[in-house]
Amino acid sequence: MSRTLVALIDLENIVVSLAKNKSKNAQENLIKMVGGHSNHVWRYKGAQEIVLKKYLKVPPGSLFENSLQEEEKALKTVKKINIAPKFVKSWPDLSIIAYRYVEGVPWHNDIKSVAELILEKERINPEKFKEVSCEPEELLRQGDVFLAKCQKLPKVKRPHPEQISPVKKFSLLHRDIRQNLISEFRGGIKLIDWQTPAKGDICEDIFSFISPGFQILANGTPFSAKDFNSFWKFLERPDLYERYRKIRAAFAWRHGSYCWWKSTIVESRYLRTKYRSASLAEFDYSNSSSL
Repeated sequence: MSRTLVALIDLENIVVSLAKNKSKNAQENLIKMVGGHSNHVWRYKGAQEIVLKKYLKVPPGSLFENSLQEEEKALKTVKKINIAPKFVKSWPDLSIIAYRYVEGVPWHNDIKSVAELILEKERINPEKFKEVSCEPEELLRQGDVFLAKCQKLPKVKRPHPEQISPVKKFSLLHRDIRQNLISEFRGGIKLIDWQTPAKGDICEDIFSFISPGFQILANGTPFSAKDFNSFWKFLERPDLYERYRKIRAAFAWRHGSYCWWKSTIVESRYLRTKYRSASLAEFDYSNSSSL
């Protein structure tokens, strides 16, 4: 029997154990990973190091989907530009996916590499993915819906929507970039956790990297004026700078409202505090002059 077949059988047995919530019965080379808020994730140290992700249900009305099928489709779609882990196998009936483990550490401060990744992603045709709105008024309305679910509301000023031109070229969106960047030990970066991809405005992915709320959720520090300037310098897209300037407040209002709502439904005190901090930072950002 080949080593590949033995490894696959071994992996199948572990997946069955995980599906039955019996991770303690799995092998010693299966390590529970920390950091994810939406799913259970393990690192399997076999012939190849593999990540096993078991999808959990998201609260009804959540801003972000949590789809195994969409993540598998995204990983296969971006394979040719090498910005994400390599897909291995999925078990949709068990809500589990496997992909190659990325050797590295959470991204810290290489802004240029992220700007390059965002531009590299523009090579991908997004037509097979669901389209999401990028109209400022609709983004503000979505934020209003989240706040309407909350009994206690923050004292914040709703921004006015600006008029923007229609999207000239749709992009494949990740939608949660900052928390999911891995700096590889061998050099370069990878973007993990593709469970909520979409077809939309590239400005949404830019926002999910540089906004203060996303920085806080990733245990990072909100960008300084120097950081913002560096990002736009490396991106070398003045057209996107102007578009982002007009739509930024609407994205910030929606994400701030979403984080405020999340702070009211999560059980962990640590996460409640983190979401509340991210929310207030986004509301400030929605009325800030910093980009």
